[in-house]
Amino acid sequence: MVNTPVDIYYIDRTIYNYDSFAEKWLVIESGSTNSEELLISELNPLSNFRFKHINSVEKINFDKIDGTECLVVMCKPSIESELLESLWKEFEYHIWIDYKDKVIKKAKLSAVNKQMENTTLSLEAEFLDINKTVSIKPPVEN
Repeated sequence: MVNTPVDIYYIDRTIYNYDSFAEKWLVIESGSTNSEELLISELNPLSNFRFKHINSVEKINFDKIDGTECLVVMCKPSIESELLESLWKEFEYHIWIDYKDKVIKKAKLSAVNKQMENTTLSLEAEFLDINKTVSIKPPVEN
């Protein structure tokens, strides 16, 4: 959803997210006390890579990521994200696996918008500095 404004409200355990493509509000109600976790998971890009189940995995090829040979696989799983599932369809994931170190180096998601089929979603995540200490500092206020 590159270059798309994000407009999300959380009121009385209900998440309101404006869908600028459909020009309407998506409402996700949560009766649980973990509503805050649902909101955060919808804002976390990695939440788009949580699957309910995977029916099949297809080997695509081998590709190098940072000099490491990776097995590239493709799958079309059912996903956990209610937000993603309400807006998109035909989910296809490509995953680059460092089969020697048994880690995922890269993952890519593509999907088609339910309202406008000529609009597609493409999300790519690369994983760097695996098992290394990373220092993250809060932003400095101006």
